Amino acid sequence: MPSRQPATLALLDDQLLRAIASRGGARSYAANTVLVTEDDRSDALFIILAGRVKAYGSSEDGREIVYGTHSAGEYFGEMTLDGGPRSASVMTLEPTSCAVVPGAEVRQFLAEQPDFALHLIQKLIALARNSTELVKSLALDDVYGRVTKLLQALAQDEEGVLMVPDRMTQQDIGERVGSLREIVSRVFKPLTEGGYIAMRSGCIAILKKLPARWSRRAVTLLPQALLDQLARLAAELSHPAQLLALASAGVAALLIIVSAFVRTMIPLRWLAVPAMSVSSYTAWPTRRR
Repeated sequence: MPSRQPATLALLDDQLLRAIASRGGARSYAANTVLVTEDDRSDALFIILAGRVKAYGSSEDGREIVYGTHSAGEYFGEMTLDGGPRSASVMTLEPTSCAVVPGAEVRQFLAEQPDFALHLIQKLIALARNSTELVKSLALDDVYGRVTKLLQALAQDEEGVLMVPDRMTQQDIGERVGSLREIVSRVFKPLTEGGYIAMRSGCIAILKKLPARWSRRAVTLLPQALLDQLARLAAELSHPAQLLALASAGVAALLIIVSAFVRTMIPLRWLAVPAMSVSSYTAWPTRRR
C-alpha cells in the first residue's frame, strides 16, 4: 500500500550519523524548499539533522503523489549511487537542516563502514517492498481501501487511542494515496458520521476498527426524518393523498439505497458523480389535499 514507509527500519546509530555527516557540509533550508528534483543527475546524499521532508512524484499537469516523509536521523538520495537520475523530488515541510554529502564521499564511507552499508541495504530492501505494495494497492484497492490502509499504517497508540501523529489534511491524504481531495472527503464523511474517526487537536483519531470495505449498509444512509415519515404514513393510511406521499417517500428511500449500492460497486477512483443529497427528500408532501 502506498502508506507503508520503512518506519520499522532503525535510525542510523548516532556515531554513524555523526561520522557520515562530517563528510559533508551542513545547510539550512526554509519550509517548502525543493531540495532535489526528479530526474536530476546530482548524486549527493542528504542526512536530515533537524526538520521534516516529503518525497514525491509529479505529473506535467501538476498532480502529485507523496511516497513518504522523512525526519531527523534519516537520509535520502541513495538511489543515485548507481549513477542514475533522481527517482523522486524532495521538499521540506518545515525549516530543515541537512548535511549534504557528495556521492564520492558516500561511496568511500560505504567501503570503510560495513554497518552503514548494511543499513543502506536494509533501507533499499524496505523501499523495494514498499514499491511492490504500492503497485499492488493502486491496481487492486479502491480509494477507500487506500485511505484506510494509510491511516492504519500511520496511526500510533496514544493512551489507548490510535492517533495519526502528523496533522494531515484531506489534500495531504489524497496526495499519499493517488486521489483527489474531493474523493477523500467522500470517504471521510461516513467514517466520521459512523464514529470510526474524529479530529482531535488537529490530528485524526481512529476510534474503532475501520470497515474493511466501503459500507454496503445502505439502509443506514437513510435520514432519520425520512424513516420517521415512512413509519408515520404507513400507520395512518386513510386517504389517497397519504398513499401518494408514502409512495413518494418510498421512491426517495429507494433512490438513496440505489445510489449507495452504485457507489459501493464502483471503485471510488472511478466515481465522478457526487453523493446524493438527502436534504432534497425532506420536503415531500405529507399534508392532505
